[in-house]
Amino acid sequence: MDIALTILGSFSAALALAGVRRVPASQAFSLHRMGRFHRVLVPGWHWTVPVLDQITHEVDLIGHRIRIDSDAPSSEAEIFFQIVEPLRVGSRLEEVDGVVRAAAEAGLAMLRRQNTVESASLASDWKQALNTQLRGMGVQVTRCQVT
Repeated sequence: MDIALTILGSFSAALALAGVRRVPASQAFSLHRMGRFHRVLVPGWHWTVPVLDQITHEVDLIGHRIRIDSDAPSSEAEIFFQIVEPLRVGSRLEEVDGVVRAAAEAGLAMLRRQNTVESASLASDWKQALNTQLRGMGVQVTRCQVT
């Protein structure tokens, strides 16, 4: 009887420890439970349900860079952004680069149709428009460059 309790206690402790996860300070993890998005793990210590929960994506919160190809051969654009509030990004955390890229391409095309000013002013207007659009998603554009 004592051996059975010892084995059961050891198994329970091992199972509890197997669910402990540490998320580094500059990352967020996407957690799926039984194949479906469950939640975002922000930096710090978390407990997950072993076997049922799987970390599917590890996303850096800072240092994102997207290059936008333009129709004009001598024109380039790129943006730098960071994820400020990963909980607001939610299930889109895995595809945040694609979401930001789509918003950036649409915003840049619209600004280029509206005016033909120098690239410094265009970059500033583009950054402001993107931050207004992406603020609700927890993303902040830190720099835009248009050449």
